[in-house]
Amino acid sequence: MSGLHSPDRLRIGVHANNLHLRLARLLAEREGDQRWTFVDYPDGRATGELLAGGEIELGGTGSTPPLTAQNLGLDVVYLAASQPRPANGAILRRKGEAEVALAGLKGCRIALVEGSFHTYLLAHLAERAGLGLADFNRIDLSPAASARALRQGEVAAWIAMDPHLPVELDRGGLVAMADTRGVIPNRSLFWTHRPVLDRRANQIAAFRKLVARIASFVEDHAEEAARRLSASGDVGEAQWLAVLRSRDWRIAAIDAAVLAEQEQEAACLVRHGILRRALGLSRFEDAAASA
Repeated sequence: MSGLHSPDRLRIGVHANNLHLRLARLLAEREGDQRWTFVDYPDGRATGELLAGGEIELGGTGSTPPLTAQNLGLDVVYLAASQPRPANGAILRRKGEAEVALAGLKGCRIALVEGSFHTYLLAHLAERAGLGLADFNRIDLSPAASARALRQGEVAAWIAMDPHLPVELDRGGLVAMADTRGVIPNRSLFWTHRPVLDRRANQIAAFRKLVARIASFVEDHAEEAARRLSASGDVGEAQWLAVLRSRDWRIAAIDAAVLAEQEQEAACLVRHGILRRALGLSRFEDAAASA
C-alpha cells in the first residue's frame, strides 16, 4: 500500500479495478488539488477492512464489497454511484466450444474475482438457469491469471471486466457467452462508514464534487488520461482510450433505485450463502443529517 498520510487530508483508497477513483486522482493532480491523500492498495475486496482499520476513509468498488463489509459489522454509508455499466463485465469462453449455455458449465471451473460483482453476476445468471453458485467450481484468480487459464484450458470460463475485457476480446479466440446487460446494474459505488462521516462530512461532500467532474474531464482530456493510465502497464494507451470513450462517466446520487438494487443483490447473496442476513442500507444525505 502506498500514500502519504496527512491528518488534514481525506484518505481515498484506490485500487486498480476502480477506474473512477484512478481518474479522480489524475484530475486532482492535474489541478494541483492537494486536499486528498490517495492510498493505493491491490484488491478492492479489502476496502471494508482498510476502512475499519483507519488506513483509508473512503473507497470505491463494485456493488458487492460494501454488502460483505456491512455483513461483517461495518456501518456502511453510500456516498454516490456510477451509471450502470452494461458492457463492463462478461463471461468469456473459448471460441468454438460446443456449450454456450450456462447450464452446460455445471461442475466446471470458472475463473473470477470472488467477492466482487463477479460473484453476484454468476449467482444471478445461475438462478435464471435453475442452478446455484454451488453448482460451479469457482476459482479466485486475478484478471491476468484468469486470461491465461482460460486460453490454456485450465478453466472453462472467465468472468472478465474492463480494462481487460475488450483487450482479450480484441486478441481473438475468446467470445462472450453472457454479459451484465439486462442482468445486473453493475455500478461502481463510493462508500465510507459512519465514524468517518461523523468526522469528515464536509470533506466527503467536497470530494463528491470532484468525482462528479470526472465525466467532463474524460470528455475534454481523454487522450491525456489514456496516456497516464497506460503508464501502469496493465493495458496500452489505445485500449485505455477505447475504454474511456465507451463508458458513461457521470455520477448518480444514491436514490431509492440504487438502494433497491443493493437490497436485491443482498437478498440474492443471502440465498446463495454469501451473506448471512438481509441488510438495512444508509446513504450520505440521511446519515449526515442525523450526525
